[in-house]
Amino acid sequence: MLTGFELPTRQTASIPAAEDRFFESTLCSTLYDNQTNNAMPKRIHNWGDGKVSAAWMLSQQPEGDPLGYLDRGTGYNTNASGNFLAPATVRQESVRTGFPSYFVTGSGEEWILSHVGLSASSNAVHFAHKPGTGTTWTEGTVPTTTPNGGLWVRACAGGTSGNTIHLLYLTTPVGNGGVLVDGMNGQIKYCRSTNGGQTWDIIDFSLPGINSTKFVGFNAEEYVIDASGNTVAIGIFSLFNDAVMIKSTDNGSTWDSPRIVNDIPLEHYKLDDDYTFDDIAVAFDPDLAPTPNGIIDSLAFLTTDATGTVMVDNDELVHVFYSPLFVNDADETQPANNYQYYPGYNSGIVYWNELRDDNSGIVAAFSPDINGDGVLGSPDNPTPTIYAAGYGDAFCTGASAGIDADGRLYVTFITPHELFFDQNGNFYRQPFIANSALGDWETWSIAKPVLDSTLVEDYVSTAFTECYFASMAKAVFCAAQHGERGGYGKIDGGEVGGSLTYK
Repeated sequence: MLTGFELPTRQTASIPAAEDRFFESTLCSTLYDNQTNNAMPKRIHNWGDGKVSAAWMLSQQPEGDPLGYLDRGTGYNTNASGNFLAPATVRQESVRTGFPSYFVTGSGEEWILSHVGLSASSNAVHFAHKPGTGTTWTEGTVPTTTPNGGLWVRACAGGTSGNTIHLLYLTTPVGNGGVLVDGMNGQIKYCRSTNGGQTWDIIDFSLPGINSTKFVGFNAEEYVIDASGNTVAIGIFSLFNDAVMIKSTDNGSTWDSPRIVNDIPLEHYKLDDDYTFDDIAVAFDPDLAPTPNGIIDSLAFLTTDATGTVMVDNDELVHVFYSPLFVNDADETQPANNYQYYPGYNSGIVYWNELRDDNSGIVAAFSPDINGDGVLGSPDNPTPTIYAAGYGDAFCTGASAGIDADGRLYVTFITPHELFFDQNGNFYRQPFIANSALGDWETWSIAKPVLDSTLVEDYVSTAFTECYFASMAKAVFCAAQHGERGGYGKIDGGEVGGSLTYK
């Protein structure tokens, strides 16, 4: 049972004043505004000596490019020389790639892992890497063997020396020209290299418990991976599946059975399968259920919005954050492949770690009442008409996590800023950040906006810009992609594309 939906009334831990901690630097400009389809990968690395490096999805082609963004690939920037380089305008790869993961191995080698289309129905896992002190990127592909190849890569470094590469990809779904794999339409596969990518000793491995007896299949980027030492953890978040965490303590050689982070009442469910109240009654709570127009939706159940993150700390303990969302797919009058969801409920970002029981997360962070009037909204616009929810996201979404040297946890997420709205009642989303108390992961600060007015060069412009796709370095640095996700921003003429800002 999820606990903690009663929002905290006091701030029990604090984040130091933003002016003392953050500075702003523009790393790039990109017109490709969809940085991920669901969960964010790590795309920023804190080297620990003042050096920071970051990657992102890059294209200089205009929105709706009829040629398909032929220049699409990975943008990269670093302050290795003391200042960040000039904003990148071309990709690192020699071929068109998409949706990269960026990380650094223990030997200081930088890696970008993404996917590349070889044909209309054949894909590959692409890599580019270079020594941290070098300038030349070497490219290649991971030797996967599944039919039609793989898409939407997630990867990280681990192992005792930090030179093991752990990698996830999704088998090409039927809708993308692929076939069922392991009886699933989109199966998550695991690969491993223990020698910094020279060879791959595990390829195309199906994780235990992630099979067709429980899951119909997965969508793009509903999964994340992280490692510390010999502990590797995978998080899987999906609208119509349980949210689970899978762990290995021997550097990926063997895997434990999945832990259930959020349990939904339906098993092996596929969109439009239909269900009744009796099917979900075990999880129904009238005090939590959404009440549109004052009427309880008894057919809605609590799931995740397919975003979330997993982090393994230095003691090799696994931490998970995700976004809860109520959905209803029992309405037979809905068109095929449609479902109802409730993005206007400030249900926060849920935190869970492996010391807790299954299905027992707490709300760690939520959209704050910035003006202190006791409601989410503004005296000038107390009932906003649109909460930027056109992409299927929860009110608080897109968690990315980090940890400081003292063991405090940090989470950045995206949520509407109650003071940033236009004349049509559209609230613009911004990155917020919250932290746990020292030595107490059950106690969290009230979230604060990352883009503080004292930090942003053009604060007025920022207030009317969707700032999305935040990625936090594990050592507590954060980057955010300016640009709409695909909700009301497009409809109302919001900014297309944007720039990556380092904080």
